[in-house]
Order: sequence, then C-alpha cells, then structure tokens
Amino acid sequence: MLPIRIPRRGGEDYEEPTLSGAFALALLITGGLGPALVAQGVASIVQDVGARKPGWRVRFNLGQYFAAMLAAWLVIRAFAVDPRLDILHPISSGQLPAMLAGSVVFALVNRIVVGIAVALYQGVSVRAHFRENGVFGLLTGSIILLTAPIVLAAATYSVAIVPLCLAPIVAMYNSISQSARSEHLARHDSLTGLPNRMFFQQTAESILEIRPDRGCVLLLDLDRFKDVNDTLGHRVGDLLLSRVAVRLREVVGHSGEIARLGGDEFG
Repeated sequence: MLPIRIPRRGGEDYEEPTLSGAFALALLITGGLGPALVAQGVASIVQDVGARKPGWRVRFNLGQYFAAMLAAWLVIRAFAVDPRLDILHPISSGQLPAMLAGSVVFALVNRIVVGIAVALYQGVSVRAHFRENGVFGLLTGSIILLTAPIVLAAATYSVAIVPLCLAPIVAMYNSISQSARSEHLARHDSLTGLPNRMFFQQTAESILEIRPDRGCVLLLDLDRFKDVNDTLGHRVGDLLLSRVAVRLREVVGHSGEIARLGGDEFG
C-alpha cells in the first residue's frame, strides 16, 4: 500500500514500484514460481484496487508482474542452485549470484514492459521514453528487489525476524520517495505543476532529433497579466496562471508538451 511515485514524462502520470516486490522475489527463490505469482498478484490487486485504478490497469499490472516473475525464475533456474532455504539449507554464497541476477532481470523486464506500453500510449518513441524516464525507474526497482536476499537471510535464522526487515525497507522507501520528488521539482514549475524551461528545452531537442519534420513550437504569453497582479493581487495572478495551465493541458493532452517558461510565458 506504499508505492513509490516516480513521475513520468510530462509529470501527469507516475510509475509506482512497490515494496512487496522484495518479499515476492524472496518467495520466488525459496518457494517457486507459483507461490510467488500468487503473493505478488494479491499484493498488486490490493494496491491497485485501494488506489481505485481502472480495471485495465489492474490487469496490465498483473501481466507485467507475471512476465517479470517468469523471467527472473528462468534466470535463477539457469544457475542450477538449490532454491530450498530453511534451517537445514541456509543461504550460501553460491546462491547469491542467482539471487542478484534474478533481481536485476525482474526489474529490467518490468521496466521494459511498462516503458514500451507508456511510450505507445503517449505517442512518443520508445527510445525517447527510456532516455527520459528509464534510468531512475530501473535503479529504483533494482534497489528494492536487491533487498530480497536480506529477507531470506533473516528467514533462515528465524521467521519471526522477517517483519523487522520492514524497518530498513521503509527507510529506503522514504529516501527514494524524497529523491523522486526532488527530481520532479528540478524539472517542473512549483505553481502550475507544468514542466519548466529546462525540461521543455530537453523535450524540444529530443523531438527535433527523432522527428524533425513533425515537431512545432508555440510560444505565448498572457496579455495584460501585469494589470491582474497590480489590481487584484499576486494571489489572483497565481490562480489565473494555474487555471491557464489546466486548460492548456486539457487542449494538448498527450499529443504534445506544455511548459511554463517563466512569468506569464508558456510553450
């Protein structure tokens, strides 16, 4: 129920890796593919229903987790290590490479599936999407999943210790969430939530590189905006800018990018 919200291109949608992945991957290693799919599937449905996501999003998330789990399981099996982990078969250094490889593959497959779907939905090239959104999301997912061996090490000592693993994972959640917010604020206007001048310039350069014959740029400002601030006050001026941002976003939708370049100027 605590997804890490990582803003995507344009800041209107988010990726939401969840902490349950670490425990599901631990179960994949010790219990096999079936139990892990059930556990991760239940966690995904509970989180999505709690967030009131539409049915197609719930089904898509189940599909992406199934693909990622299957790929991770195949990689782990390729290492030909004994997946049993109990008091008679504690975690060993020989099993660690398989666990790490499974974690990275899980995060990578999950990131690729989601990235391609989002790029197609937004009408941008897959290459451009991954260049703008890929690294941070992949690193975040990998870091969460790489805690799975820690969960397993605790479980082999005593199952009662496993809940204590939540403490460092929640601390990691807070740290990553703050980093995601800082990354978002660095490229977005705090008043309107629109991308700022720097993000707009990066997007324009990306479009020119990929589709130079299909891109266009429109710059505009608000006439007599200074009169609004002088007569009605800056609070009303800020409200006007926010309303203009909402209307511009509604008009353009996913077919383009809206940014506040500064003051009453938009692009």
